[in-house]
Amino acid sequence: MQKIFSTTILFSFIFIFFLSCSSRSVVLDSNIVLDFESKSYTDSTVAACDGELVKSTFFSGESCLSLPEKKQRLKLEVSLKSKNIYKISCWKQGDVRIKSNLKHNGENVDLKEKLSYIKKKGWEKIELIINTAWWDTTAYAVVVFENIGSGQAFVDDVVVEKIKGDKPDYSFEIKNKDIERLLAFRNNAFHSPYIKAKNKQKIKAELNDKPVKFKLKGDWTDHITSGIWSFKTYGEEPITGDSKTLTFQNVKTRNLLKEWVFINLCKTAGIITPNYEIVTVSVNNGTPYVCALEENFSDNFIQRKRGYSAPVLRLYEDFLFPHWVYGWGNKNVVLPEINHSYIYCFDTKKYSEEGFKNKFNEHAEKLRQFIKNDSILHLIDQEKWAEFLAIQALTKSYHNLTWHNTRWFVNDKGLIEPVAYDGNTQNGEAEHWFGGLYGDLNRYMKTGSTVAINFNNKLFMSEEFMKLYKSKLELYSNEDFLKEKLSLFSDKMEKSLKKIQLYYDYVYTTDYLFVSANKLKKELKNIDNSNWIGKEHIFNVDFKVGDAPLNKLYAENLIRGYINGKKLRIVNGTSEEVSFFDTEKQNAFTIGPNDEITIDYSKDAKWFFEVESKKLKLEMVAWMPLK
Repeated sequence: MQKIFSTTILFSFIFIFFLSCSSRSVVLDSNIVLDFESKSYTDSTVAACDGELVKSTFFSGESCLSLPEKKQRLKLEVSLKSKNIYKISCWKQGDVRIKSNLKHNGENVDLKEKLSYIKKKGWEKIELIINTAWWDTTAYAVVVFENIGSGQAFVDDVVVEKIKGDKPDYSFEIKNKDIERLLAFRNNAFHSPYIKAKNKQKIKAELNDKPVKFKLKGDWTDHITSGIWSFKTYGEEPITGDSKTLTFQNVKTRNLLKEWVFINLCKTAGIITPNYEIVTVSVNNGTPYVCALEENFSDNFIQRKRGYSAPVLRLYEDFLFPHWVYGWGNKNVVLPEINHSYIYCFDTKKYSEEGFKNKFNEHAEKLRQFIKNDSILHLIDQEKWAEFLAIQALTKSYHNLTWHNTRWFVNDKGLIEPVAYDGNTQNGEAEHWFGGLYGDLNRYMKTGSTVAINFNNKLFMSEEFMKLYKSKLELYSNEDFLKEKLSLFSDKMEKSLKKIQLYYDYVYTTDYLFVSANKLKKELKNIDNSNWIGKEHIFNVDFKVGDAPLNKLYAENLIRGYINGKKLRIVNGTSEEVSFFDTEKQNAFTIGPNDEITIDYSKDAKWFFEVESKKLKLEMVAWMPLK
């Protein structure tokens, strides 16, 4: 990149060691570029800095900014015009984060980004997108480039630019009062470790002139930390095709085009997937941004895909996130995870009705057997599972395999098939699960076993299935076969890439797939099922020693009643004894820590318990319990 210091912009940069000062902002009419080649500055102050100019290293030119210690930073102050998309970027070495605080008429929106998707010459580029379409007038932004690591960090070629964007594929119209509600929900969620249900409230809007409701989407806050936020959208009539429910998702959360390619490889193999497209979206006629449009599993998903009716099955997961967060902050924590889940489905209203409920019960029982039993091959479509897992091994899209991310359905042959979905994470963390190769127990043991994926591993106990799986691995490790598969959607892939490149400095090639295929080919001879047989015990976890605390948050998530015919199974997943009583306090019983009890069920009965001097009502669910 050619070094530039734009003299057309009234810009001041002051190199003063450990200086922190405030200043008036400059209205951004054209790009600001800081190249760190000079200490020159003009009369209009827009920056403050805790660092120093060094010539020992640089991305380009002859010098860069050094931030030697943690929390040292460079600060810019700019005014950003409404209805625009801006990008703040820099090249960095070390642990650097870009964060911004947007202010508009008393409202504050915090944004941050530290991930990089491009590397050159030992440097990485960070890019933070800012969307000002929420307002009709100028917003004021404080942008900070901060050393958040324990060692020295370097920053070079800082750029603040306005993105022209492209014609929007979808356009939201949102009233100001509803934008205020959205910003309140989003800001509350931003300061939490995960997006809680109370911040996922539906908001009215119009999408391409059709009335819709939408809400924040996602479990973790990576969906909302930058200026592009993930939304789940509900239409009164189909939004596109036959789909009334769609997700507009930050394209980074699934690692940009890696998820798109995983989905399309599965689609060409006849494995059920939601449509997953790269699209542009505008808000209130502002500059559009890029995101991923994902089809939802509601609205008769299997009917749309296969022409027959079947519920898409899933496992309840909302209770996971608070106790995962608890686990991060406490050592040696054992938490209940899947023991407190149950099977339910999309289109819940339909499959709760007479005439459809029996089908749900039948399909859910097959899934329960798949999860709980040792003998499972007769329950599944082996061809589909073997090819699905081979594509997983090739693309390393393993995030789909955790039990709460997987979706299933029972096909017209009465066999369980997987749904390809949510295979990638924003920084590729899941690519290293299983030692990087699914099906090899020796690699798996080195990475540690986890209940999150144990029931899928039972497939490898079968010599029959392992033989079929290896035949699929052999197929996908063949270079000519892989080229042919990729050619089926290469044109669409190129168009999707160009859309992303309007907003991000992003280079994508399929070279990593051929590297992966070559590794698979070399490892095929070392993969067999003999080292799996008899090892079922390594996936067992003793949840009786769980130590989730008894407080309101964990009680609401880990104390639950499961309705099963005329019986009610009540589970206490906390580490303390809990007493239960009915409305009149005429009947009472106690359940010990990490224990359960089964009683007669009456639809008129209500049960309560006390936590932190507050009476809580026992949640009772009628979906299929796992146990």
